[in-house]
Amino acid sequence: MRGRPWHHNCHYITIATLVVSHWGVCLEQKNSASASPTPSIDSDYYFLEDGNEGDGPPTIMYNMSSTNVSVSRGGRAHLHCTIHNALRKTISWVRLKNMSNPGLLTVGQFVFSQDRRIGVNIDPATQQWSLTIMTAGLDDSGWYECQVNTVPHISHQVYLNVIEPSCSISGEKSVYLNVGSSHSINCTVVSPEPPHHIFWYFNHQPLPHNVDWVVSSLLNANSSWSVVRVGKVRLKHSGTYECRPSNSVPDSVNLIVLDGELHAAMQSNSADQKYSRKAKLLMVNLMAIYFVLKSASSD
Repeated sequence: MRGRPWHHNCHYITIATLVVSHWGVCLEQKNSASASPTPSIDSDYYFLEDGNEGDGPPTIMYNMSSTNVSVSRGGRAHLHCTIHNALRKTISWVRLKNMSNPGLLTVGQFVFSQDRRIGVNIDPATQQWSLTIMTAGLDDSGWYECQVNTVPHISHQVYLNVIEPSCSISGEKSVYLNVGSSHSINCTVVSPEPPHHIFWYFNHQPLPHNVDWVVSSLLNANSSWSVVRVGKVRLKHSGTYECRPSNSVPDSVNLIVLDGELHAAMQSNSADQKYSRKAKLLMVNLMAIYFVLKSASSD
């Protein structure tokens, strides 16, 4: 969606007012351009030396601009718009939450939004205009658009997706183990940015660093993981294991370690229950056969 059927007339009025009010600043910068090729960062209008701006109208470089941006809740979102031959133009950012009445966020380097989390960064060297949102919230998700004040105006839309990071331990919430066996607890964290760390807790205390447990972790964008390995399970390893990433709600699992006799008793009890079910099924089948034979003999 690179063109919109509606027009932002109110934006053009605002931009025109800025141009008139800053005309003296623009003339001063243009006259001093030959003395210093570096554009001033104190103005939202940038001028290059003659012949350096390039030929042709402003062009949005879609392959060098953001299209879909994902960020974790509470993180910083950066939406980039790269436009060639637009250093003499004014670039605006708007929020398309209401398509009939888009919200004006920035014009040039000026922020018009009352939200103090909103900022704009302009890099004349790369001809990139970037909208930043600090501590992004879930309600910041949606469409944003950068606009160039050409006639007709050109624009580029970017979708921001703010995601709530999640943490999960695979398997059942209660795991029964026999003394002497081995076991691994796998924790996965899903988030656009990797967590700063993943800590493990045992019975609500930091997991001790000793030979009983081996912890391995890998922190990556989108998906991170951490594993606790117990080479030889003992009774003292029974308890609650909690995976706590820095950017998500933790998850936990209970390990219940059984000694040999109790484990055998559980297996025996399980076998008795299995035998009881088979006996009931056999009884039902015998009764069915009996009624079928009785019905046949009466006929």
